[in-house]
Amino acid sequence: MDAADASLGRRIFGTDPEGYAAGRPGYPSELFDHLVGVCGLGPGTATVEIGPGAGQATAGLLERGAEPLVLLEPDAALAGLLGRRFGRHVEIRAEAFEDCQLPEAGFDLAACATAFHWLDEPASLAKLGRILRPGGWWSMWWTSFHVPGETDALYDALTPILAPILPPRPSGEGRAVDFSHDREGRTAALEASGAFVGPSVETFRWTLLLDAARARALFGTFSPILALQPNHREQVLHQIGQVLDEQFAGSFERTCETIVYTAQRR
Repeated sequence: MDAADASLGRRIFGTDPEGYAAGRPGYPSELFDHLVGVCGLGPGTATVEIGPGAGQATAGLLERGAEPLVLLEPDAALAGLLGRRFGRHVEIRAEAFEDCQLPEAGFDLAACATAFHWLDEPASLAKLGRILRPGGWWSMWWTSFHVPGETDALYDALTPILAPILPPRPSGEGRAVDFSHDREGRTAALEASGAFVGPSVETFRWTLLLDAARARALFGTFSPILALQPNHREQVLHQIGQVLDEQFAGSFERTCETIVYTAQRR
């Protein structure tokens, strides 16, 4: 991750915080049950969440007992939204994880939902090793709004619209694996950090019903689309809505996949 990418990740999602909150769905309850069973999440679990955005994961952590819960959100607009949503139940720091001062061995659990790819991986894992208590847990996860490598008619129909916007895939044979689904890469990084043991990976599948408005709202939260000029962005979102209406009779039930990595502090 270069400095330009990191800077984009810190500011682009707060362009329309209310729209981001409405457009981006939360995570399946099974994921938080997994954190309870594997990481010991429960009442009184001292937790830090990196890059909570509009709080899609924050609500699940609070419901399972995370307390105190420190939120590190560098975007001031999103930090303000988090304050309105969760108030006194959380401590909000409008700082990036890389820059903030946190107590050593101060947390039982650290979590990052759909944001860790914006960070420098080796440096961040080293810092996590310092702020987690021995035996504490690190968890990071991402959602793909289609299952990578599997047939998805909506994915195919939207490819002509989205391909010119998305970053180019590396050249060469085979399908490129993105950061979140590179299981070997993420596991190897955890092991190479020297701070963690027993990294594991789980996936959870769930469905999301999209109509034209819901699809526009969802795709309007993705960074390549947010980075477009307003007129171009509106054109792309309009085309996405048209595809739902004209090719799928107004709705499409999509299979989504959330992948979660966990590892324990030595």
